[in-house]
Amino acid sequence: MPDKPRSTSPETTTQARGSVNGPARLIVLTGNKIGTRYTIESAATVGRGSEADIVLDDAEVSRRHARIHRAAIGFLLEDLGSHNGTMVNGVPIEHACLLNFGDKVEIGTQVLLFTHYDRIEQQMLERQRLETLGRLGAGIAHDFNNLLSVVISNLDYLSSVPGDRRLDEGDVIETLDDIRMAAQQAAELTPRLIAIARREKYGQEVINISQVCQDILQLARRTFDRRIVFKHEVDPRLFVRGDSVELNQVFMNLCLNARDAMPDGGTLTLTTRLLSAMDSGRLSLPSPGQHVAVMVSDTGEGIDEETCARIFEPFFSTKEKGSGYGLGLAMVQEIATVHGGRVGVKSRVGKGSRFAVYLPAVPAPEPRKQPSLRPKPIVPKVPTGAAMPVIMLIDDEQAVRRSLRRVLGHAGFQIVEAGDGNEALQIYPRHQPTPQLVIVDLDMPNLSGEETQRLLRELNPDVRVLVLSGHQDPEREQTMRDEGALGFIEKPCQTNDLIEAVHMALNAPTEQEGADSDAPRRMASTASSVPPEA
Repeated sequence: MPDKPRSTSPETTTQARGSVNGPARLIVLTGNKIGTRYTIESAATVGRGSEADIVLDDAEVSRRHARIHRAAIGFLLEDLGSHNGTMVNGVPIEHACLLNFGDKVEIGTQVLLFTHYDRIEQQMLERQRLETLGRLGAGIAHDFNNLLSVVISNLDYLSSVPGDRRLDEGDVIETLDDIRMAAQQAAELTPRLIAIARREKYGQEVINISQVCQDILQLARRTFDRRIVFKHEVDPRLFVRGDSVELNQVFMNLCLNARDAMPDGGTLTLTTRLLSAMDSGRLSLPSPGQHVAVMVSDTGEGIDEETCARIFEPFFSTKEKGSGYGLGLAMVQEIATVHGGRVGVKSRVGKGSRFAVYLPAVPAPEPRKQPSLRPKPIVPKVPTGAAMPVIMLIDDEQAVRRSLRRVLGHAGFQIVEAGDGNEALQIYPRHQPTPQLVIVDLDMPNLSGEETQRLLRELNPDVRVLVLSGHQDPEREQTMRDEGALGFIEKPCQTNDLIEAVHMALNAPTEQEGADSDAPRRMASTASSVPPEA
């Protein structure tokens, strides 16, 4: 017998109702937009078409499928005459029904969670992210001080050696290697911090969760107390769909909690594995199919049953006052839930704890075909007798420009410097010969890298641009590539990688050259389509 359809009558609902005063939120629990959040202030249309406020890419969703709007009694969900209907908690609705926080709305194959949206709670969760960085702070400062000590002491040594010493002598080579090693370790540390710190907007993508865990382990090893021993069993190439910044924060928070549970040292173990559909069903996970399990275990103090029952409550904390906001595990649970998973915990007092995060697994993505900046090794040398290629270098940091000028000049290039986009726009059209390549920083005062590139292209549509940036930003990178940028290099970079990228950019055809090379093919194609004379 089919379930009885839900009606618009308020008496058919439970006592819990959507807040009339505040906004609500829909969170996608399945499909390729899992974890995406939509805030609803007063009304929103859900559908597949461009006229919908919430667009779901699903063939079973109608163009204008359903509408959620605020009424005097709460938020109402109305089916807009869709082909496949709308369900709430597995029950089809006739026309409209009153939504309660916690209801699961099924539209096509998509499942969305209807929940409250509390701006204060959201701000506190953002503050918790800063708390995570603060808890890493002491270890980071310690590690950077060690690395800086290596650099400074070795530079002082090089400054004191006699002027007749050769660079290829044993102790000089060793000194330079130590400086390079310290700089590389610092360069590896910063992107992992940025992954936790950045929160510009939510982004859904297929994530290599194995690589995320490896990165977090490296960061923890370099910043946690040296008395903590790390073990790991990370299965390679496990993928989930979600927000990489949020998942980084989840696993780092669990590792930080494990560290805090072992003030005198112990063993922290991070394990990942792929669970079969049968194992997922046995664990009563919220979505069917295979799941990735990420487990963080410690040999610390453990948690008693009474405390264990409350650890996911917001603002609940067993730590001393001033040691945090008590939002870490509440945030972990929320993020796991909106990613279609859940969190489990096992603990014994005096024996340690194990937290497990279960997330729906997705297939490994197809390799992305991006223009490569690392081909087979290229000899960084200008051909004998050739004119020195002119490169314009735009960066607001003078020390960066000076350093890059040295290495590129040594490789046989003539460098023209500009301190920002405005200065570059003044120099570029007047310089003779016209620079064959422009290397531009992404973040600068006055004009950004994108704006500088656009204005340079107005002066010369065939300008070759190479982007240099201190952080990864895939969206801005793609924007500049779409506008003609020939490569994207992240600071700090190896000298050989930079020179290879410069050679590739100089040898790449401009848009006009590409169009000219296509002309014979277009003409041949046109000619072959003309029928023979009768």
